[in-house]
Amino acid sequence: MSAIPSIREILPHAGESVLLDTVVDIEKDAIVCETLLANHQIVLDEDGSASAALGVELMSQAAAAFAGCRARLDGCPPQKGVVLGVRRLEVYEACFSSDQRLSVAARLSAAMGATSIFECEVRAGSELLQEGSLTVHLLDSALASSLDGDRTRQEAS
Repeated sequence: MSAIPSIREILPHAGESVLLDTVVDIEKDAIVCETLLANHQIVLDEDGSASAALGVELMSQAAAAFAGCRARLDGCPPQKGVVLGVRRLEVYEACFSSDQRLSVAARLSAAMGATSIFECEVRAGSELLQEGSLTVHLLDSALASSLDGDRTRQEAS
């Protein structure tokens, strides 16, 4: 792929919901991103740790960043998507520490239409903290707009 874009250019997330800091590497079928959790106070507990459940969100954002890079090559904005399932999730640490610089990798292993499977891992240096397989589905723009409208109406209520 071409030059590495800013993470905010390729994710459909906004504001504090963007939990990845940078794209480190992008290839034809894989992406590696990094984050320092200290930069994302919203996910940290009072003791400065974050639940290991956060790993699935980091993996899904890495997959979304990969899809956003592909969309950008086609001249399109990033699309919203949903995680349909998580398989073979292995969690080797109960929590993340705010001082950890995490590397989050997602490798495309299968794709059919708008549904893709990514093999993902979260590392702190060379230490593997989590790994698993995510099945994700990109929403078409009309459906995504409709869902946004529903959410806006619910928030206004």
